[in-house]
Amino acid sequence: MGVLRGVGQGMRCAAVMFAVALSMRVPAGAAALLPSVADAEYGWSKATGRATITGRLAVRTPDGRTMAKNGADVLLLPYSTRTRLYLARTAQQLAARTVQDGVTTPELDPDLAPYARRMRSAGDGSFRFANVPQGTWVVRGRLSVAFPRTVFVGVPAAVDVNGQALAGTEMRRALVFDYTFAWFDSDPVTVRDDQTRDVALHLVARIDRTDPHR
Repeated sequence: MGVLRGVGQGMRCAAVMFAVALSMRVPAGAAALLPSVADAEYGWSKATGRATITGRLAVRTPDGRTMAKNGADVLLLPYSTRTRLYLARTAQQLAARTVQDGVTTPELDPDLAPYARRMRSAGDGSFRFANVPQGTWVVRGRLSVAFPRTVFVGVPAAVDVNGQALAGTEMRRALVFDYTFAWFDSDPVTVRDDQTRDVALHLVARIDRTDPHR
């Protein structure tokens, strides 16, 4: 009898423990409520702060002019080891590109994207991120500019009634456009509360697309 009583008590204890375990199960979808690794790393960057980060995007064209553009893409990214690895990896991808590969910017790391701040530059290429919380940040920008160039094109001096060229050509002026696509990164910059920092951008990669009329 003592043995049976002990077995019965053990079964009741196991049943209670099983019920407790069931009550502690995480419901479907609750995993999204738990802080992620990205939140632990970047969560601070979503706060509204009082710091400001400024800078300017501009590129030197092949003929020596410095040009900027209204509406250039600018990203402000919270800085960490993950950010540094993303920037290094995509900088290598951009540096290896040619005109045939296209001129789009690599997609952001999906864990980093929700914490990025985006804006467009002003007409002189300047940008200003306000209400930034204190911490360490890095800027990436993409600039595309078109610049005119005058060339001389040989055209028939005269044509017959059928549009066929007659003997001789003459040189005429023509306006063509070349394009430069450039990507820039800044060094990491640390801002304190209510501080304004201006960042210098260095060229990561560029693609020059030249009109075939040289």
